[in-house]
Amino acid sequence: MRKPALLIGALLATLSCLAQSTTGTITGTVTDPGRAVVTGAQITLTNSLTGLVKTVVTNSTGQYVLDFIPVGIYTIRIEDPGFTPQQRGRIEIAAAQGIQINFSLHVQSVTQSVSVSSEAPLISVGTSDLRTQISSTQLNELPVSHQDWTSLLQTTPGIAQSDAGSAGSEDGSGIDINGLPGTGYNLTVDGTNAAQDMEHPAFGFSEAPNIINTVNNDAIQEVSMVRGIAPASVSGTMAGNINIITKGGTNAFHGDVYEINEENLYDARNQFETSRPRTTFNQFGGAISGPILPNKMFFFTSYEGVRYNAFTDVSDDVPTPYLISISPSVFASEFAAYPAVPQPADQPQAYTVNLHKTGSTVQNDSNGIVRLDYNQSGNNQYTVRYTRGRPYYNDPNIIVINPRIYQDHGDAYNASWIHSQGQWVSNARFGYNRLRSSRDDVGIAQDFEGVSFSGFSTGGSELFLKAGDIWTGEESIAWTHGHHTIQTGGIIQKWNAGRTDLNTTDVSYSSLSDFQSNIPSKIRITFDLAPFNIYEYQFGGYIQDDYRILPNLTINAGIRYDYFTVPKEDSGRLFNRGINPAAPQLGPGFGPYLPADSIYNANHFNIQPRLGFSWGFGPSGYRAVVRGGFGVYTNPHEIYGEAINEVQTNAQTPFRITLNREQALAAGLQYPVPRADYTTILQNLQTQGVFSSDFADSAIKQSYPNPYSMQYTLGISQAFPWDSVLDIAYVGNRGLHENITDVENLPDRISGTAPFPQFSQFNYYYAGDTSNYNGLQVQLTKRLSQGITFGAAYVWSKSMAFEYAGLLKESSPQDNNNIKADYGPTPYDIRNHFVLNGVWTLPLQQWFGLTSRPAGYFLGGWRLSGVFTATDGNPNNIGDGNSSYPSDRPDPVPGVNPYVGHYNLGQLQYLNPLAFVNPAIEENSGAQIRGGYLSKDSIYGPGEINLDATLSKSFRFTEHAQFELHMDSFNALNHTNLGGLETDTTSGSFGQLTSATARTVQIGGKFTY
Repeated sequence: MRKPALLIGALLATLSCLAQSTTGTITGTVTDPGRAVVTGAQITLTNSLTGLVKTVVTNSTGQYVLDFIPVGIYTIRIEDPGFTPQQRGRIEIAAAQGIQINFSLHVQSVTQSVSVSSEAPLISVGTSDLRTQISSTQLNELPVSHQDWTSLLQTTPGIAQSDAGSAGSEDGSGIDINGLPGTGYNLTVDGTNAAQDMEHPAFGFSEAPNIINTVNNDAIQEVSMVRGIAPASVSGTMAGNINIITKGGTNAFHGDVYEINEENLYDARNQFETSRPRTTFNQFGGAISGPILPNKMFFFTSYEGVRYNAFTDVSDDVPTPYLISISPSVFASEFAAYPAVPQPADQPQAYTVNLHKTGSTVQNDSNGIVRLDYNQSGNNQYTVRYTRGRPYYNDPNIIVINPRIYQDHGDAYNASWIHSQGQWVSNARFGYNRLRSSRDDVGIAQDFEGVSFSGFSTGGSELFLKAGDIWTGEESIAWTHGHHTIQTGGIIQKWNAGRTDLNTTDVSYSSLSDFQSNIPSKIRITFDLAPFNIYEYQFGGYIQDDYRILPNLTINAGIRYDYFTVPKEDSGRLFNRGINPAAPQLGPGFGPYLPADSIYNANHFNIQPRLGFSWGFGPSGYRAVVRGGFGVYTNPHEIYGEAINEVQTNAQTPFRITLNREQALAAGLQYPVPRADYTTILQNLQTQGVFSSDFADSAIKQSYPNPYSMQYTLGISQAFPWDSVLDIAYVGNRGLHENITDVENLPDRISGTAPFPQFSQFNYYYAGDTSNYNGLQVQLTKRLSQGITFGAAYVWSKSMAFEYAGLLKESSPQDNNNIKADYGPTPYDIRNHFVLNGVWTLPLQQWFGLTSRPAGYFLGGWRLSGVFTATDGNPNNIGDGNSSYPSDRPDPVPGVNPYVGHYNLGQLQYLNPLAFVNPAIEENSGAQIRGGYLSKDSIYGPGEINLDATLSKSFRFTEHAQFELHMDSFNALNHTNLGGLETDTTSGSFGQLTSATARTVQIGGKFTY
């Protein structure tokens, strides 16, 4: 069955169409004064900046389609013998945008040309998906901290960001679309895969060490987002697509240079600090573009650099003098690495206290881009682009000897060819993304181990290297036949991902007596992993029919198929285990190794139908549009997680083992466990019979279908005066086959004996989770006119799931045998979210009634912009850090409110510790005697209110040269938004808010010509 699927995938890939669109479409109908259709009329489209000319003629139904139009500003002209020519200008085409422009011709009485100065219609007709653009105007005029375009994603309804996108987080994605998993989206630049992590989608490198995400702002023409009922051309995502369109050159030379500066003198004091730590931030760059051959060949290039040095707030739980005084001397070196703290006066026997201190942060980044465009003719356009990124980050630690240093490299290449011939148009595209990452915990040179007890954890140390590539090849064809526009296309994509990984040991304790006796409840040993390379492919294709039944009614029907291969490793080092014939009741993962590189069965049934409609009302079909539909969207399995964790040096050497309390005692293992002894320890475990001759490291269920979503929407767009549009939509979806990670072979809670004592604990991955999202999404936008543009968005939604570890499988259920007990909110369940953004060019001359040139110099060019956000808090999962079970929760105390009212800077206690009680820890297992009754993710953190504002003044020297000075203030009102809720009930700071935002200010200047 595999071979036919591969052949079908390859065949579809050779057929055509573009997966993530970088172009737009103009359609329309031409009629005469009697409302009869006009056939054979010539439509000419001209790019106002590059001179590109495209022509088509109306077909037998009087309709025309201009497809695969590069992003830009155009003029459209219609001519037919006997009728007066008509022309419309300032038609701005955005990526993936569908515009309908109908013409009603008049009989020619004299030789004349009717010229109508207009802009693109406010409402798109002919598409059923939900599309949003962040324009270059928004990127340049709205307050954007450190020029990070991702901060404006929040202005789009249904898109939420989390701490996952912050520096040092476990992944660099930090984005959730319509309640679906945070890595379920697809990121592209100019239409090809642009993930900054070869193991999963991310707009930042692994753990987000970068300041510049993917592409520097100065190189971005627009950011296009497709949500809801995306057409069949969109692939590799169960949530939506984010596509960055880069700038290209024009017939005129343009350029800019800029500098942005932030100093601690401008900023407010962080609420957790007694002073303003030194901060020096400089961001600089420039761009230049223009013609190489007028109307034919153009270039664009830009560079941005960042230099950031600061003393930043670092916080963590640290051991108190009391704990140190009652601890054995074996931990002296670990305690010596921590800063000394006084014993809290009101807690003479507290084990830990939360400490805030300043750490030295260094974060440098650079990003450059070069792009060439060649318009050979109206029938052939070529584009090539190269992007380079080099972030560096020195992340301080509360333990001074163990900072984390990141050094990453990214090189991305993209090429495209648009070709038109008669009634059809094709678009070929190629992308190559080369990524290299290095993460070094300095403490590994001193074999600094991880020790965890009662809320504090040293974290251990690691040397971690990643390298990989993403190859993308796409081809597209579209043609028009009567009322139909047919698109068909395909994609071939290859991911490579490799690692080198060295770790120190992690040792955990569940009780004070065990800690004092150095009896671990859990020891995790990660054996040195030699370099490896995993690869997998995507073969996909589709066909889409946009059927214009009436000029204002379109049916969007499509179907696509994607085949994602099972990951392979170059040297056959992917190991997975099946069922043990002697103990089938234990389930998968306890049996012998399956054949190498056959870690799960491929899914051959990723068929994805999509059906939508768009129905316009009004004289021209533009004043109101009702749109909706249903679609199925499939996501590939991420290489991160299950595939990575199946790699071993060989069948007898696991990547990682986790010993429970009983196994650690049998093996005589306790802190310290030096890396130099790993080989001896492994041999002893095998020869002593503590473990079998080989080990279960992790396992994947053989039936492991791809995660997918079923999405459904219904909404209306209504145009209003003053160039404004109101969009109201119900958006719903259901996620299926999402991933769950069970931790298997855990010790019995009472006896402490594992079900299979000769095996380590291991992760078991299977596609058993489901999620659902229901939301009301409202958006009001006003296009720039009379010096004002704004957008407002409100979302009222609910997102629920069983486990919802996302697609990165980073959490596990409390009870593997009762997943339904974990049903609850997802981490992105933000019930209410409101955001307002706008730009206002202040009419000071008009207000003061001064029209002279000197008055214009001082009063003209003032601009005020801002982004206001008000949102509910995120759900938090409360856990028992002392339990050896990974996801144990406490019990709620009946009748006790878990929240403390009127929390503030003087009262950082947000949760009432008396509202939670941990079930007793059983000494034999180090685990709770049972799981807690508190529901998963049932505690919501505090909401947030924030205003970012910019005041700018431009000085125009000539018609084409100006200088702009701007001041950006983030959290301009210095409103205290507290966060960092401590959710470990064993921590001395449980229930406290440990982080806060303070106002920061950046000042910049930009010269453009």
